[in-house]
Amino acid sequence: MQAIKRYGVVNQGLLILYLPQEFDMQEMQVIILPLEKENAIIQKNKFRLSSLKSTLKDETEISIDAKLKSLRAEWERNIL
Repeated sequence: MQAIKRYGVVNQGLLILYLPQEFDMQEMQVIILPLEKENAIIQKNKFRLSSLKSTLKDETEISIDAKLKSLRAEWERNIL
């Protein structure tokens, strides 16, 4: 099944949709959703990246920093 999503404005009870050629002469099902409700659903299901933050112990952070520095030094060294 192929699905497309289109946005439009209803004007005097009419909504005009332009569909791709491959949809020509096929029976379709059309679902109309007001944009405000759709946006509310998207916002409700969206999670915040800040909820994924955690803190590292100081020694872990120092260990990671040291490893990163060594990797950068290896990457930047002159091999010729």
